[in-house]
Amino acid sequence: MVRCKSCGYLFSNQDTCPSCGSQFVDELEECVFCGKSVTKPYIWNGVCSDCQKQYATVDTAIGFGERYTDVVEINGFVSYFLGSDRINEILTNYVRNANQETLSKDAVRFCEDDFDCYTMYLNELKDEPDKIHVRNRLHKKLKRRN
Repeated sequence: MVRCKSCGYLFSNQDTCPSCGSQFVDELEECVFCGKSVTKPYIWNGVCSDCQKQYATVDTAIGFGERYTDVVEINGFVSYFLGSDRINEILTNYVRNANQETLSKDAVRFCEDDFDCYTMYLNELKDEPDKIHVRNRLHKKLKRRN
């Protein structure tokens, strides 16, 4: 789909607007979550910038972070005694109990740091709406679309 920059007319993939003859056009892509047609700079891996922001919650960031683990130095005995699963559980609980305002901002920044992987992760979850956490009613729209 293409939208004319001059008159706003929507038409199929052509270089010239059939309505006004302008060659100034934007290619549009439909967001896989909300269905909105968006120009290419504002959509990444099929996810529009509005949906990217809506889905960047603490729970989504934690799920996304599980896919991309980080290596940290930790006391060898503590690691031996607790094991990686228990350490991850303790740290995840600690994060969930942190200052919510700071935590929310960090979750957004974490997701925004790698839009490519983040939007691919969202695409993997689009068929599992119960695993996606959003900031508003967008989640309900996604459930209705499936």
